[in-house]
Amino acid sequence: MENENVIQMLDNIHKLLELGNIPKALNEIQGTIDMLVRDKNKKAGKIVDPIHVPQFTEKELKDPIMQLYFEFGNKINEIASFLNQRFAR
Repeated sequence: MENENVIQMLDNIHKLLELGNIPKALNEIQGTIDMLVRDKNKKAGKIVDPIHVPQFTEKELKDPIMQLYFEFGNKINEIASFLNQRFAR
């Protein structure tokens, strides 16, 4: 589910609440929750997909910029792994 879809659904719910249509707003909330759960299950429990970090040769890793890129990519994957373990099913 794209962020724009969630924003549109929340805007619709907000308008329904302003109009006092609480039962319809509750149905919209439940429908949004169901769609988000389905979307999460499609990703096999992954909230954040890890990025691809190529394997560098020893010569490439001696370059400070390449070493920084390698370390940064691995750190991002550690954070993605943590988020998936903590918040995925």
